Amino acid sequence: MFMVIENTPGYLPEDDDPAVFDSVDEAREYATEQLDRLIDHIAEGQDFDDDANGWTVIGDFAEGDLSVVVYDGARSHDLGRVIEIVLVCPVCREAVWDGPQGHKLAKCWNSEGHPSGMPLAFDTMA
Repeated sequence: MFMVIENTPGYLPEDDDPAVFDSVDEAREYATEQLDRLIDHIAEGQDFDDDANGWTVIGDFAEGDLSVVVYDGARSHDLGRVIEIVLVCPVCREAVWDGPQGHKLAKCWNSEGHPSGMPLAFDTMA
């Protein structure tokens, strides 16, 4: 399972119930839609007679990146916005930071969130 989170770097995510998807492709499609909406929102707020306009996007979901950062060129102290695809545990839905590395199992260490009371290893290749 994959969760899409949008927030300002350095701050907690603002959405208490972020979108969750069964596949990374579904999450990537949703994240791309969120990115398009964010860029539209930035463009609507800009005065294109000013030199300090536009936006900068770092990362590309279409290229396989799992996170993108967007900066508003019209703001002098913009922290940016991050849209990120995060692997989540299918049982407790907590973010999993111990993803598969060279194999297909990820590990969720949130013992309290699992009925067994133990960490959980799960397949990410389904």
